[in-house]
Amino acid sequence: RAGLEASLSAKTASSPDESMTALRRAAEAFGRAQVLERELGEKRQSTAYRRGLVRRSLCQWDGARQDLQQAAKDPAFQARAGLALGVLLLRVDADPLAAEQAFKQANAAARLAADDKTHTTEAREEEQTAEQIARAYVKYLAGDEPVARRNLQDLVSGGAGGSMVAEACAALAFFARREGDPMGGDDHVQRGLLK
Repeated sequence: RAGLEASLSAKTASSPDESMTALRRAAEAFGRAQVLERELGEKRQSTAYRRGLVRRSLCQWDGARQDLQQAAKDPAFQARAGLALGVLLLRVDADPLAAEQAFKQANAAARLAADDKTHTTEAREEEQTAEQIARAYVKYLAGDEPVARRNLQDLVSGGAGGSMVAEACAALAFFARREGDPMGGDDHVQRGLLK
């Protein structure tokens, strides 16, 4: 709970320093939670997924990669974790082949999650949205940037929910930056931050 509260306060922070402090608190809290879960024999991949996202925000790439790989073992988080891992592989490691594999695994995982009624509706919807974003990255990597961009724009304008809006806007900004817009499409980034 402390990790979730700290990561939420990072999103509403009034300064970069305040945000970084909150993210560090979140990473520590999620780390403590993982230790407790191991001691109790109840590893929850949701903790690994959330810690992976926080570590990615803190530029702790190796730790983020480990957490996201662990989270991807749970069908409830495979698409979201695969998407986050693919983004890390593409943007940080500059490894488009490995990123494409992660994105493709996210695609396959979301199809399975859509039929799984043991997860919440919100989790299934986020998995499906993550799959759509991952599919756009695959199209982009295959050289079909206009279709990838259009799919993401449709997703954003259609009101994709939760944290996935920020991921879709970040993808649009990444595509714009790669296609020559040095600021990375600030309008998409700002929309993602305001959602």
